Amino acid sequence: MEQLSIMLGTSVTVKTVNVPKYEKKVAISGTTATLTGTPASNTNVTVYTTNTNGENLVKLAKVASAPTGNQFSISGQTITVPASITGSLNIYFFEAEESEVLTASASTSPIYKCYANCLLQSISNSKLYAGNILLNNIQIAPSISFGGSNSSDTPESSSIVLDLLALNGLAPYEIICREITSSDEI
Repeated sequence: MEQLSIMLGTSVTVKTVNVPKYEKKVAISGTTATLTGTPASNTNVTVYTTNTNGENLVKLAKVASAPTGNQFSISGQTITVPASITGSLNIYFFEAEESEVLTASASTSPIYKCYANCLLQSISNSKLYAGNILLNNIQIAPSISFGGSNSSDTPESSSIVLDLLALNGLAPYEIICREITSSDEI
């Protein structure tokens, strides 16, 4: 965060932001399932029925009250489903958390060589995989997107946007940037 703050010429502030979360295989007891997290108000909550492997099966539609068929309702941390839905649910939502935030302003960014080591999780089987990203010729723009080219001294307008989710409350991602001072380093 300190490195991005220096590159973007701005300071870190702490404020409440909505962070994407998910809870898999939340058990249904009677007609309710209880989340451990609390969805932020006025944000989307997506609910799927699931099998024993934790795979998403049927997406349920949100209703205000008295769900029927493939519907659900939510109040705080409690998801209510009709009696015909049993087993467990996969639930995706946003939770309000205090976070360090960088607000960028327009500026000319230097050119960097960027390495990213990511921990990836399969949606279908929930297995974790290690992934590496290497971008040779990038600029970190105020929009915080990464763009680059392997064959040019000037970064292209195309970009790679990394949407990184937290895993068990942690964000296991490391993006290391090193400034490029000559074309020999590309």
